[in-house]
Amino acid sequence: MSEPLKACPFCGSMPVIETWHGGAPTKRKVSCINYPGCEVLPSTTGETRAEAIRNWNTRTEPERLTMLAEVRQKIIARIAGVSMSVDEAFEEMLFILDAKIKEEARGEWLSRSIHHPD
Repeated sequence: MSEPLKACPFCGSMPVIETWHGGAPTKRKVSCINYPGCEVLPSTTGETRAEAIRNWNTRTEPERLTMLAEVRQKIIARIAGVSMSVDEAFEEMLFILDAKIKEEARGEWLSRSIHHPD
């Protein structure tokens, strides 16, 4: 059984699966049909229904989620196997988060998030 379809990443509507006549009889096309509600109307195909669904469900993680995942891994690696109190572990997490924020601040990550009045 194939995985359940995710909603359209642009409008949130549920896509449709149909036979795609651009190839073999087993080819399938998954597409958003929310017109005019979706400005993108994405679609993808696959050699089989399962492949088309897998292709449709593929998403890239937003930049910030990737950054948070990296920070989480650094925290786990840093405190793994170390006997610490809850307060010490919390301070260590804050230290790692502060370091990552400073690193990102050198780029434009924070400048896009903070409103600077003129």
